[in-house]
Amino acid sequence: MKKENIEELLDKYWLCETTMEEEKELYQFFMEEDVPEHLTKYKELFRLKTEEREPALDEQFDTKILSLIAEKEKTIKRYKVSLFFKVAAAAVIFLVVCLNIQPPASKENPWEQDTYETPEEALAEVQRVFNFVSDQFERGQDIVDKNMKNVEPVTKLFR
Repeated sequence: MKKENIEELLDKYWLCETTMEEEKELYQFFMEEDVPEHLTKYKELFRLKTEEREPALDEQFDTKILSLIAEKEKTIKRYKVSLFFKVAAAAVIFLVVCLNIQPPASKENPWEQDTYETPEEALAEVQRVFNFVSDQFERGQDIVDKNMKNVEPVTKLFR
């Protein structure tokens, strides 16, 4: 193979315009021992690419792959079994909850039962709660009025 031809092929290679046959020629050329001195910098590159193209499989490759496949199958089976138990447990919990829901013993709704003995006690409690709420609103209104007086000079600027 001529040196000029190799240099042309290298130029085409760097521009990604080579065919597969031309690339094979380049690889074969750089695998030889007598590569011109100015092209030796490319020798290691093409040798590495050749080695990457043909990965060497060791003797234990098949056994490793088969053991990995077997582990995956065990994992899948284990997952299916655990999924089955999860679904079964959820079903049991659902049944227990459904069976333990019973209507109240009395026909009256427990939420409607009276908590005070007389209507006057209930009215007094309602008045006490409303007075408390009213006092809290008044305190809040006083704070707002006080702060509005502080802000009033600024608001006059925007009118």
